[in-house]
Amino acid sequence: MATTRIHSITSTPKAALDYVVADKVEMFDSEDMLNKNVLYVLEGEHVVRYPTLSSFVFNLSGASFYSGNVDREPYKVYQSLEAFAKEKGKYHQDAFDTKSGREVSMWHLHQSFNGNEVAPHVAHEIGIKLAEKLFAGHAVTVSTHTNTNNVHNHFIISAWNDKGLKWNNSNNNYRLIRNTSDRLCEEYGLHVLDSTKEYRLNMYVDKQGVSRAFEPTSRKIDIITERDVGVSLPDDVSGYRQTDAYVDAVVKKESVSETIKKDIDAALPSCASYDDLLHRLREMGYSIRDKKKSGEWREHISYQPPSALKGTRENKIGDGYYYTRENLTSVIEGASREAPSVSIVSDVPYVEEYVYPACMTRALNDDYKAVIDSASSSISVVPRSSFEKEIVTHIRKDDNYLRRISDSISNVSASKSKPAVSASSPLRDHSSRKDRLIEDIQNGLRSLRYIETHNVSGIGHMVVIYSAAKENHRKALVEFSSAEKALSQVARLVSVPDDARRLANSIQSNKDDVSYQIENLSGDSELLQEYNTLIARHKLDDPSVMSELRLKHDEFSARRDDIRSLIRKASNDVLEVEICLHTFERIYGKEYVRDVVSASRQTDEAQRDDKERGDKNRSR
Repeated sequence: MATTRIHSITSTPKAALDYVVADKVEMFDSEDMLNKNVLYVLEGEHVVRYPTLSSFVFNLSGASFYSGNVDREPYKVYQSLEAFAKEKGKYHQDAFDTKSGREVSMWHLHQSFNGNEVAPHVAHEIGIKLAEKLFAGHAVTVSTHTNTNNVHNHFIISAWNDKGLKWNNSNNNYRLIRNTSDRLCEEYGLHVLDSTKEYRLNMYVDKQGVSRAFEPTSRKIDIITERDVGVSLPDDVSGYRQTDAYVDAVVKKESVSETIKKDIDAALPSCASYDDLLHRLREMGYSIRDKKKSGEWREHISYQPPSALKGTRENKIGDGYYYTRENLTSVIEGASREAPSVSIVSDVPYVEEYVYPACMTRALNDDYKAVIDSASSSISVVPRSSFEKEIVTHIRKDDNYLRRISDSISNVSASKSKPAVSASSPLRDHSSRKDRLIEDIQNGLRSLRYIETHNVSGIGHMVVIYSAAKENHRKALVEFSSAEKALSQVARLVSVPDDARRLANSIQSNKDDVSYQIENLSGDSELLQEYNTLIARHKLDDPSVMSELRLKHDEFSARRDDIRSLIRKASNDVLEVEICLHTFERIYGKEYVRDVVSASRQTDEAQRDDKERGDKNRSR
């Protein structure tokens, strides 16, 4: 049996895609909480990772959007399809139909199976077939998760297809999804609900005119009665409060509440408003139910972290009051009133470098940065570029994950029955992962500072800077070699008169030494002749010439030292840019960054070839 549901994505398409393809990492207190029916990897004594199966399905339907337009990254394909719809004039704004006021860019479909009745690879195969049958011409990412009590598939579907047409989430289409899912389940020998009349809900319309449903009291009584006698209905509603499944869900819900608390607490100090807080949570991958279609606030805001399958209401978090919209708004506005002469924006400090973790509260603002004017030395606060915001978002995600790992290590360390940590202990591996995360965050902050000071607009711009840094380093090495050679020649000339005098005195003092006459006199005489030739050729016996040569020696020596400093600076520049590129590889993927680097090199080679051909033509 498989259930299905679908919802639109308007504001955080990239975050939704990142969530479904990522492995699921969770904390556990005992082995009883592990899902031992599926593959899992222990990342630490209290941390487990469930690998995600992911596939990208994009079957062209013969339209003019040809395969040459397809980028290697799924998200790029989604963007290309949207751009294609705009080019064909078939793009239309339906933002007025969404609460956020934004265009629907993707659809998120869930297909959940009954417990572990199906193996993950089979569920993934069913998901791929479902995508191929229903969404021809649409780009679809199919991901199978195994971290819950139910193996389930996530589908991220492009809103537009390769003809520029948009998916319509009508009742007919939803029935088509359900029927196709049921047929595939039958093909694989899975249970299918033949009739659900007995379990239909009572429908009513609320005061806003929205259709809602509730379960009849008699049905609730039946569930409680069957549960008490140890009998479960074959098609029972697993989420109802009186079932055993609900008891298990409460435990997970509590951990979700803690996650929401930590994320809000981390973001709160740097938020300018409650809307700003919601925006930052959405950037972290949260799904938030905050407003009605009319634009009015809901009575209770619901937060759903990327690691949770359901949202949690604000009045179920913490003490039930502190994390409500009204109180969080008061907290943010109260923080502003404490310093009435300084706004949140103007209070962004200028720092030479971001020091972790101190910078994660006030110094690292998500939307603004402090810059210094080199001419007047004045400091001003300006908005961040979209490129910088992506880097900041990634740093905060790493910091958020690091805090969770640190909490799990602290819990283990505080345990009375803590085992000894051996070289192969999962706890030691977890600690090393923590160290790597800290290094990644520090490199990310270092990259962000470089981007800010050099006004880097994107990866392509960084590649240009990298090429220039490598070229400057190469030129500095060539200049250093030339300076060393010139300095050596001048130093030799300066020393020739003194060397000639010492050698002449040695020959004179050893004229009666027979062994010297036999063994060394001939060679020393030839060398003295070379010295005398150099003295005559360069007029080294002239004091003014020697004075000028010594000045040149000092000049060349200073030049060599300057070039040595340039080499160190060029080496540091290359290192800084390479750290930035490694950071980009972690954010955007190695293949994408390497493709940009390769494309830039090809452009540089083409420009050099054009220049060489132009020079040859002019020489003719």
